[in-house]
Amino acid sequence: MKYLVLSDIHGNLDALEAVLRDSLPGAEGILCLGDTVGYGPDAAACADRLLGLRDSGLPFAAVRGNHDAAVAGLLSTEWFNPHARRAAERTRSLIGGAHKDWLASLPEEAAPPGTGAGGVLLVHGSPLEPVTGYLFGGLETLGALEELKRRGIALCFAGHTHTPAFYSARRGASLLCPSPGRSVRVAPRRDSARPSPSGPLARLIGGGGIFRGGPAALPAVVNPGSVGFPRSLPDNQDPERYPAEYAFWDSEAGTVTFMNALYDRRPFEARLEEFWGSFE
Repeated sequence: MKYLVLSDIHGNLDALEAVLRDSLPGAEGILCLGDTVGYGPDAAACADRLLGLRDSGLPFAAVRGNHDAAVAGLLSTEWFNPHARRAAERTRSLIGGAHKDWLASLPEEAAPPGTGAGGVLLVHGSPLEPVTGYLFGGLETLGALEELKRRGIALCFAGHTHTPAFYSARRGASLLCPSPGRSVRVAPRRDSARPSPSGPLARLIGGGGIFRGGPAALPAVVNPGSVGFPRSLPDNQDPERYPAEYAFWDSEAGTVTFMNALYDRRPFEARLEEFWGSFE
């Protein structure tokens, strides 16, 4: 199946519609990695759009992000930065009970619907901290890969950092901010003939499990980036051709392709300014 993978929409309806315009004709399923709300002014509209897709008959799965949890009253905002805290509080005051109930009902982790997707995990943050954990490519990511191996999970989709990335236990395979159109292979790899690596990754992963002693899957983590608020862009990004980041996962081919959809961000920026001005 070909799955559209979304994360960190954050109340930006213009970006979400741009992604759906470009990708929905080719999508056979939809995976949402959380933070549908927060920061942006279109929380209710984005939630309604996702609920419509869920009810359309397409295979659909979504998990709860930290902003979703905060707006639903399930997570304290004390650890949020002041900007994020104010956005969550304002969003909570504007959306209705039905939207809050849906956000509260979202699981912390899930598996993709449909066939041929065994051993795949969906979270917002990390397999170790599904709602609040961050994966930046350091020791925390090595620990996450170890946890995936322990649980027998070959592939994890995670968001939260607003930066597209691919992290793999295979040496030299990881990518940060891959260019749009770049594909990576994520199918479980059975390879007992590769030499055993050295260093911290081999020690943390266990050395004798996925690298030696017989065929096994090499776990990987894919972050599709952020639909609504990418953090990997230059300061002078053209607002008339602003990217909304997402990914396509082909579960049969065993590949993920990083993508973006360009849209005119100026109408959203005007609504965003009004949204934040309402705090005054």
